[in-house]
Order: sequence, then C-alpha cells, then structure tokens
Amino acid sequence: MGVNKNTGLELLEKQIKAEDATDADELFIAVSSKDIVPVVKFNEIQIADGKPGKYTKSLINEFAKLVKG
Repeated sequence: MGVNKNTGLELLEKQIKAEDATDADELFIAVSSKDIVPVVKFNEIQIADGKPGKYTKSLINEFAKLVKG
C-alpha cells in the first residue's frame, strides 16, 4: 500500500490470530474494491474504544487522495 508513505506509518501485512485482533489498538481491512474499512468489533469483541482510530482515519484520507488523483 503506497498510502502509508504520506502518513509516516510503517505498514506490516500479515496473518494474525483472533486473539491478536481483539488485543489490537486499531484494526482495518484494506480491499481494493472497498478502500480501507475500519474494524471496530471482531468476534463480538470491541476493538479499543469501538471507533476507527486516528491511524486508520489517516490511511483512509490518504487513500481517498490517491484514488482521486
């Protein structure tokens, strides 16, 4: 994903276990047909405060800029 360059974030793509997901501060799914989708609940467990986090929002904004050209 090229959008992380403008955010200053290091992005790591990997498979995770369910317990890793529920312990995350932020979680999102990147799908070319759906952009970047925040995940606020996983296996009925709320992720952090149940709202998209600041890093996820930043990536969403950068992706939107990239798509609009």
